[in-house]
Amino acid sequence: MDMGVDKINARNWELLMYAVEEKRVVPIIGDNLIQIAMPGGECINVREYVLGKLSEHFESGTVCKDYAQVEDLIREYNRHQRNAGDVTDIYYEIYDILNKAEVVMPDFVKRLFRLCHFPLVLTTSYVRGIDDILGISADRIKVYNKKASADVKMAELDGEDTMLYYLFGRLSMAKRSFKVTEDDLLDYLHCWHNSDTRPAKLGEYLSDKFLLVLGCDYPNWLFRFFWHSIKNFTIVPASGDMQGVVTVSAERADSDGDLMNFLSRVQTSVYRKAEDFINEFNERYEARHPQGEVSSIFGGEVAKASGRDEAYDIFISYASEDYEQAGLVAQKFKSLGASVWFDKVELNPGEKYEMSIAEKIQECKRFVPILSRTTLKEGRRYFKKEWRQAIEEAEYRLNEPYISPIVIDDINPFSERAIPVEFTKEAHIIYLHDENFETQIKRIIRSFR
Repeated sequence: MDMGVDKINARNWELLMYAVEEKRVVPIIGDNLIQIAMPGGECINVREYVLGKLSEHFESGTVCKDYAQVEDLIREYNRHQRNAGDVTDIYYEIYDILNKAEVVMPDFVKRLFRLCHFPLVLTTSYVRGIDDILGISADRIKVYNKKASADVKMAELDGEDTMLYYLFGRLSMAKRSFKVTEDDLLDYLHCWHNSDTRPAKLGEYLSDKFLLVLGCDYPNWLFRFFWHSIKNFTIVPASGDMQGVVTVSAERADSDGDLMNFLSRVQTSVYRKAEDFINEFNERYEARHPQGEVSSIFGGEVAKASGRDEAYDIFISYASEDYEQAGLVAQKFKSLGASVWFDKVELNPGEKYEMSIAEKIQECKRFVPILSRTTLKEGRRYFKKEWRQAIEEAEYRLNEPYISPIVIDDINPFSERAIPVEFTKEAHIIYLHDENFETQIKRIIRSFR
């Protein structure tokens, strides 16, 4: 699947917009989007600014092209200064430079974050002040320090407040407390691959998300390692849909064919300039949501875009005696962003009951039968007809998951003849009172998103 360069077709733009509305998109902000304000109103890229200041401070004669050259300068400087005790390191010097600088970001980036709500924003930069620019409160910042304790809690990502996560440390005076060189990056990624130091919940959260990698211009081999780590060891996507967007420099796009081929294989689109992509994104998003029209999933409510009439995600089938427990299941799906058809709530006055039920079963993405002691009783019950219709519908779905039974009491569905074999042998059964119930509901929703 060739995603091309600077090309996203109409279908993939629609998928991207919908993923943003479902809060499944995670932006990753790199140094190329972060600038330093200079006297006179000019702005300069933070990396270029720091390298220029370091080259000047250590009298290199020319501006160093990378931090490895600066480290060589510092080693030479320390060799001559050792007797005076005036030794230093690149981490302290960068801290000293940026601690006095005014950090800014381009207007098109700030506009992106004004338009869209992202539960999580990652940054590969070490620069402080990103939170202030994006309006993120100080208590919503996390910094990966090569320890598993820097992990997130899933509940922290369910609210309306954005979390900013520094992937590779944050600016401080402490040596090696943030990523500067490629060696530092390899060290951080090594810790991501170590079960004792990996932020496991964050890795799980990112594994099925759509990534917008903006302003991270890594070479082929390093980007592959970065992607492999962030995507939780998943290289080949399960679906053929676009998995992300990566912005690279024009030079990289034109010269690094291996990287372009890799991104094509992992269904990731490439833009030469972050500004071009973000501007097009902003225009499309504003056109889709004119005058601030809300068309996203916030606070557990599903608001559909004007003129769109989509099928329900979840159809819940239950015995009337289990109404309250089934209602709890329905509410859990809704609170996690799924649209739910729940008959006593969803049927309109005068609507033909059996025809409507049959249509909703055919249209839904998941059929969720509620299993209980009540459903084991003999007799003619309408939910049994719903079960049969769902089993027939599943035949048209081939190997696609469709039926997701939920047990609400103490029955053992595997030993009950009244429970269809299609529920026990061909579907994954979950339990309402299991401590991992919410996690399993999230997995159901992610699987069809």
